[in-house]
Amino acid sequence: MGLREDPPTFTFPQASAILVSYRGEFERYVSDELIPQVASLQDAIKRSGSGAKEVNRLGILYARYGRYLEAQGEFEKILKKDEYTPALVNLGNISYLQGNNKTAASLYDRALKRDPKNKVALSGAFRSRVDLGDPGSAAKYLLTLQSLDPNAAAALGPAPAAPGRASEASAEARLSWED
Repeated sequence: MGLREDPPTFTFPQASAILVSYRGEFERYVSDELIPQVASLQDAIKRSGSGAKEVNRLGILYARYGRYLEAQGEFEKILKKDEYTPALVNLGNISYLQGNNKTAASLYDRALKRDPKNKVALSGAFRSRVDLGDPGSAAKYLLTLQSLDPNAAAALGPAPAAPGRASEASAEARLSWED
């Protein structure tokens, strides 16, 4: 059996081509998972007469799959009719995830005016104030949260002593969606 003088060469695809292929497959997977759930929730919305709770659930579903534009649209539909606390909190979460901390802080504040003991809104208000470089306000929200739920407050970490210190902690904190 004869041997080749040159070893075989392999050509691997470019990283960008792999990424494009991966994104396409991921989007297909998300759509396959999302479509039946969206249909089910849309049926529930029709049966409820466009009830805020059901529309909010649809927005949460979109948000959990990273479809923030669709989620935002659902939450805004609710807010056109009513200052529904869960929709305010969830829209605040989307703003926070998109780096719009001023908008997020404003939405969390609106939610807290309606429900001052809302733990998800307090957590969001803390994170957004930390990222805005407002440690005094962040500490206020954290203290309120500690009085309501010490475990939730501990998961956020300590209040920042100086602007920017807790940004790492806030980035690590998981957002909760308000149902």
